[in-house]
Amino acid sequence: MGESARIHRTVKDELRENLICLLENGSPLFPGIVGYEESVIPQLVNAVLSRHNFILLASAGRRRAASCASSSRCSTKRFRFSPGAK
Repeated sequence: MGESARIHRTVKDELRENLICLLENGSPLFPGIVGYEESVIPQLVNAVLSRHNFILLASAGRRRAASCASSSRCSTKRFRFSPGAK
């Protein structure tokens, strides 16, 4: 695919479009994240659909890794995480 054939879009637009596809297909949005279906997940979905800026804060360890891995399903871009960042 040449440079002229690439579609340039913002990360917010890409996340939004991919989330819409997941919602239309009835696919699970954040597999492995349990207990937040009625609180955090609807707010996160609204923020992505509205193209809002947001910051995800999580405890260190598995929950943070799981939430980052799940959210990256909505984007084709790679995210960088700094080792030891809090």
